Amino acid sequence: MKDYLRLILAGIIGALIAIVLYTGIISINERYQLANNNEGGAVNEVLIGENISIPDIVSETSPSVVQISKSSGLSSSSLGSGVIIDAALGYVVTNFHVVGDDGDLTVTLLDGRVTKATRIGGDADLDISVIKLENTINLTSIELGDSSVLKAGQMAIAIGSPLSSELANTVTVGVISAISRELTYTAPSGNVVVVRVLQTDAAINPGNSGGALINSLGQLIGINSIKVAQAGVEGLGFAIPINDVKPIIEEIIRTGTVVHPQLGVSNLTNITKDMSDYYKVPEGVLVGDVSDGSNASKAGMRANDIIVAINQTEIKTSAQLRSAMYRLDFGDDLRIKLYRDSGYLTLYVVVK
Repeated sequence: MKDYLRLILAGIIGALIAIVLYTGIISINERYQLANNNEGGAVNEVLIGENISIPDIVSETSPSVVQISKSSGLSSSSLGSGVIIDAALGYVVTNFHVVGDDGDLTVTLLDGRVTKATRIGGDADLDISVIKLENTINLTSIELGDSSVLKAGQMAIAIGSPLSSELANTVTVGVISAISRELTYTAPSGNVVVVRVLQTDAAINPGNSGGALINSLGQLIGINSIKVAQAGVEGLGFAIPINDVKPIIEEIIRTGTVVHPQLGVSNLTNITKDMSDYYKVPEGVLVGDVSDGSNASKAGMRANDIIVAINQTEIKTSAQLRSAMYRLDFGDDLRIKLYRDSGYLTLYVVVK
């Protein structure tokens, strides 16, 4: 009898073990299939609903990416890319350095059609311009995404025309390497500026400038702009975040020009975390000088103040400060939270 009970108990235990193993195998197999069914090859992209394949994204968005050539006289002087953002009116966003201030603009669409274009306006500091196509028949525009929700490691697709017209609408795929890099460079305006950019390892080469950086939902998240091109450097490309580009585009289309509200501070120093810990002050932007008659001066700001927020937007770097000011219009209320003499205070001024 005891042997019989032992046999029954052993059978039950064996059955339970088999069920557990079988369930585990099914679970592993399902995750394997999810990973392989997803073109990006990343299980987390499937789990968060980003299940559009790369070929589908490219097929959907490529018609919105155009090739731009600028010519002066008989010769073509430059070649770049652009992105159609308004199909009905023919508006295209690109880099300022692609189209410049003068010269004839010719745009080639994905289907081979060629049309002339005119400049609407540009921002030489941020390196953004808007042009308008003469032929607006059967154009395809791209949906604008939200660069503020990006995370490092998410898929990024770059589409543009690198090197020559023969390589038009080249597709490269990578990831977002970093979401808020700050670069100091000489802008097309000639000014040395600090810009906030997205970093990607998707290949961006000369001619890609002005092209699209696209997320896994087929949305425009950045305008490809800067490529670090030097010996030994690979997989280091940059794009202007679309959230920084949107207000510039809107102002250019509305007014034909860009005039940014200025805070009126200079000689800025970013207070990093290490500096914050050492000096026992908050992270932010240390003000070196305040211009007389500026918005900062009217608000009561002083040299050696540390700016920590603009209208409740946290500020830790000069690029973030500049971006926050770019989002303001003349006449807006400006609230500046700063740190002074071991305490916080908030200053108020109407932007002029």
